[in-house]
Amino acid sequence: MNKSEVLIYLQEKRKIIAPFEVAWRDKNLKQNQLKKAKKKWKISIIILWTLTLFCFTAIGQDKFVLFHINSSGQFQIGAMGGVIILGSIAVVLMLRKNNYWVKPASQALQEAKQVFSQEANNPNYVNGSNSFPEEFYNYSDVYRLWRLINEGRAETLKEAYSLLEQQHFYEDQMSIQEEIKCLQQDIAFSSKISATVSTLSAINTTNINSKLK
Repeated sequence: MNKSEVLIYLQEKRKIIAPFEVAWRDKNLKQNQLKKAKKKWKISIIILWTLTLFCFTAIGQDKFVLFHINSSGQFQIGAMGGVIILGSIAVVLMLRKNNYWVKPASQALQEAKQVFSQEANNPNYVNGSNSFPEEFYNYSDVYRLWRLINEGRAETLKEAYSLLEQQHFYEDQMSIQEEIKCLQQDIAFSSKISATVSTLSAINTTNINSKLK
């Protein structure tokens, strides 16, 4: 194939892969939205249930007292009142969270998964992978191959495959180096903290020994 034919070939691959790519991205987006929905008010609900449990364990002989006026004339909520009020708020938050965020997000994810499954099993998409390197059969890599040919950095598909493979290797190495750099920084930071703690501990020990003398 000449340059024009290769570009047309890759352009057709992009058209075939595009619906799958859109469905895949939408599915991931919906998954993240569901995760966020499940985390919404999570800490507040845990705190409310913890306080409810605390009030429940504090119930004594006044277990049927919802509220009362103390000797100073101040309004006070009884342990049972705390259980009912805090428990009710926790239940309302849970129901609201489930009905307004979790359920809609879960339904949207199921619909996105259906579309994704349809695109993944689409005959055009499945057959499009024939005689095409599996590791490059995604929209991003096909687009990069198209650019390599279009910009003249590769003359044939074979050359484009080889060049893209080199780019992937370089990107992987850069990613590994970045991870190593972050790890080294974390180790250095942890070492400083450890050294500071050791110094403070030594100072405290010296002060205690001085006082004992």
